[in-house]
Amino acid sequence: MRKGAVALAVAFLAGIGLAITNWARDRGEDTANKVIVGLSGGPINVKVVPEGEFSSGHVFAPYYVIPRDWVANPREAGQARLERIAEQGAVLGDAWTEGHGGMPGSPQIIRLELSGKSDKRVTITGLRPQVLSSGPPVKGWYVASPGCGAQPVRIANLNLDAPAPVRGFFDEGGRERHLALSVTNDDREQLELHASTRRAAVTWKAQVFYSSADGSGSVTVPEGAPFKVTSETASEGFRTDFAGSRPSVAREPAWDKGITAC
Repeated sequence: MRKGAVALAVAFLAGIGLAITNWARDRGEDTANKVIVGLSGGPINVKVVPEGEFSSGHVFAPYYVIPRDWVANPREAGQARLERIAEQGAVLGDAWTEGHGGMPGSPQIIRLELSGKSDKRVTITGLRPQVLSSGPPVKGWYVASPGCGAQPVRIANLNLDAPAPVRGFFDEGGRERHLALSVTNDDREQLELHASTRRAAVTWKAQVFYSSADGSGSVTVPEGAPFKVTSETASEGFRTDFAGSRPSVAREPAWDKGITAC
């Protein structure tokens, strides 16, 4: 089972973030220090771990919202698909979901694997979400299966609705921390992003800041198409239901204004 991250935010300077402010200050103080920006030129590798290769540290995500225009409700998806949804505890990303307009529900769960490109140590100093576009949320339906338990992982909570998107960092035990991870080519770290929106469908990317002996800079992920996430507040919620002879789902009206869990 999974446990939600503590809903506290780390204080940031000027709405940008202490780590990012320090990066800008250091850049001005040391003009000889090479600043490297971009995924291909930096000293770190940032891999987006495919969904299904990890267990989320969130209490009910990941899940997907399916537009009603594509499929009216989960029961219209067919018995085989309905049983799979119930067994998984949610609509998850696969060819069927993609082919029916599914979009990750809030919060979107992104797991990053960070590593260095050499044996020189690189420190990950900050993270900044970049909102590229924002529009009306998807109107549809979703299935979720909240539960309480522990999946220890470092977490960054990203509030994409904030004017300067808020982020709070937490260690594997749920304790609030500043982000300061060190990596080499033999030393990998994982960081899970929980990107939330209460009122929109958002496209976004993440900028990862680092510092090394060769300079400071940032890497933006993903390189290609941005991440997408929609608020669930315009959609109907369903829970998994195993009361009958076959796995199914049951309508959860209490979630019409958003999922609530432990």
